[in-house]
Amino acid sequence: MSDSIETPAYIQSLIKAAETGLDGITAKLTELLDLQVIITDTQFQIHSTTFINNLEMEILTIQDYDTSYKASDILVKGVLQKCLVKVLSSKKNKFGYLFIFLKKDSQIDEIHHVIEFASSLCVIIARNSQKVEQEKYSLKEPFLFNLVYGNFKNKEDIISYGAVWNWEFNQSHCIMRFSQVDFDFYTSDRNILNSFQLMVGFELKQRDIEPIILTKKNEVIVVLPINKENGFEDISKLRSFIAKLIRHKVFNGQIVCGVGKIYQNPTELFRSYQEAKWAFELGQIIKEEVPFFSELGIERILYKHDLQDLKEYYYQVLGNLRAFDEENDHNLIEVLMQFAKHDFNLKETSEAMYIHRNTLRYNIKKIEEVLGYKLEDMNNKINIVLALKIKQLHERI
Repeated sequence: MSDSIETPAYIQSLIKAAETGLDGITAKLTELLDLQVIITDTQFQIHSTTFINNLEMEILTIQDYDTSYKASDILVKGVLQKCLVKVLSSKKNKFGYLFIFLKKDSQIDEIHHVIEFASSLCVIIARNSQKVEQEKYSLKEPFLFNLVYGNFKNKEDIISYGAVWNWEFNQSHCIMRFSQVDFDFYTSDRNILNSFQLMVGFELKQRDIEPIILTKKNEVIVVLPINKENGFEDISKLRSFIAKLIRHKVFNGQIVCGVGKIYQNPTELFRSYQEAKWAFELGQIIKEEVPFFSELGIERILYKHDLQDLKEYYYQVLGNLRAFDEENDHNLIEVLMQFAKHDFNLKETSEAMYIHRNTLRYNIKKIEEVLGYKLEDMNNKINIVLALKIKQLHERI
């Protein structure tokens, strides 16, 4: 019967501590070695430490360590301290560094085995965390795609999935759609759109908002939480935020947008996406910099109405005037457009067109003769405004 080999106590205790992640390992190392510990990523960002206030520490060296132990300088509360550095790496990847603050150089040999085992546990945790992040990333795009296209029917499913990325779908959201004017996928336009996405993400994080962004082909889709904390319940603040993004000098007016309505239930966010698309399209037509679907009036009805029906309505109201202009090389329909634009006010219209008021009166009288009805009648004014709006929205008419 062979003698059993007893596992060292420090191994058992470190394995147990690793169940709570990197914080468990740093705490256990400090307990075992009576030394302070820091674990960082490859960019020297601190992920775990046993120092009480890690805001007062700074890693001064940025040399590229290999897998052996190296001495490094750390500034802690204004005091420069020497420490031992162990690279956290596997055969293929480097995950970060383990810093052990020594009280004397002779301690290195004494604690070698403990550090080696602790670092191997750190690598396992980092590798598993990396796998989780990769899996989360691979699922993120399909989740957002299904969200904006209405493929989720259960609110709880959306809230549960969103929590994976720290997105809180138990509050109101709206969708913003951004794209580049005359976008060409095969040119540098793609880089411009990617840069815009990064900027949006940065600006949202500056406001403590976890970005929810989907980029596909020629559009950047942003799912924006709306609450009192971020201030976007105030439409004017949201408009200013969006205007700041699209006016950025890097993009030089190349980015256009549309904003859908706000929905409390995340299963309805596909509506906000469709509305954002309509607002996006209408905004370019009516020359609105930041078009909100909720603020669009008759435009949103006319834009999606049956085109043939709209065409018949347009020619019923203004067909005679259009035919007259074509036959006589006149432009009375432009005069009528200006007249309607200025609320059928003679003074304002004449000033805007730089013509004498009597000349405008003559033109209006001619318009009434051609149309066969008076422009002072309210119903006629409504019909004219609608017909002109139809023409504005549908160039094919």
